[in-house]
Amino acid sequence: MPSVTFGQAEIAHFGEIWRSNGGNLNKKQSMDFGLIFDNAVGRSLAAMLGGIPIVRPSRTALMASYTDCVEKFSVFVVLM
Repeated sequence: MPSVTFGQAEIAHFGEIWRSNGGNLNKKQSMDFGLIFDNAVGRSLAAMLGGIPIVRPSRTALMASYTDCVEKFSVFVVLM
């Protein structure tokens, strides 16, 4: 699997927020921070599987919208 990488500036931004809030992130900030990793893992999986598309899943569909894709949302990464 390709390396899971993300920008140092993205992480540094949340580090500044964390420091200014006494070592805490609020719920929205925590979710936004997690998106950095969701996106990085999704990109890595998609590359490992031959450059397949990364799509946002439908909340109402039982199956993925494409036969070969990586579905990604704010709290999970699903390989289909």
